[in-house]
Amino acid sequence: MGEFVSKILQPLYEWNWAEIVKCIVSIWVAVVATLALKTWKRQSKAQKQIDFMDDLTNSVHEFIFSLAGPIEMVKHIKIAIESYAGTPDLLLWPQRK
Repeated sequence: MGEFVSKILQPLYEWNWAEIVKCIVSIWVAVVATLALKTWKRQSKAQKQIDFMDDLTNSVHEFIFSLAGPIEMVKHIKIAIESYAGTPDLLLWPQRK
């Protein structure tokens, strides 16, 4: 039985295991690098979208804050119009006979 096992394992002893391990490690490094680059690409794309949403949010807030003055003015104009709506006679000049 010992001779049978040694005949089967004899070719394995003749292989250059250092080179085989180097090749396996090189392939593994290439696979890991490819996965890392894909992840980096996804993160970069997500960061661009986040930056865009931040800019959009800031622009919307600036727009809303810039409308505060005109909105208040329109409210005051509406109050003035409503205050004259009940008394139309005051708006007309007295007519002379």
